[in-house]
Amino acid sequence: MHLKNRLPRAARAVVAIAAGALALAGCGARQSAGEVAAAHAGRVTILNVSYDPTRELYVDYNAAFAKYWLAKSGQQVAINQSHGGSSKQARSVIDGLAADVVTLGLRAMSTG
Repeated sequence: MHLKNRLPRAARAVVAIAAGALALAGCGARQSAGEVAAAHAGRVTILNVSYDPTRELYVDYNAAFAKYWLAKSGQQVAINQSHGGSSKQARSVIDGLAADVVTLGLRAMSTG
């Protein structure tokens, strides 16, 4: 079954946003010299930090995206996942977890 047919409209929007972010990831400032060399050789590894309910969604989506990205760019992408509660994941990123993509279930709150 096609991924689009299995997702509610809101989830498809999140997936579309994540796809754009994934497409832009992989050449960030946090990469080591080895990662940059690997990216130029046609391989890249990125980290998708998300909340628990998306774990199964991203297993299927990451595989589909990796296939799509290889066909489009010739670049192999491996997508590692980090899942947990939204607050915990947000705190991990704030504390320095080098995420390339962050999709959480909490909206940003203004402090002022």
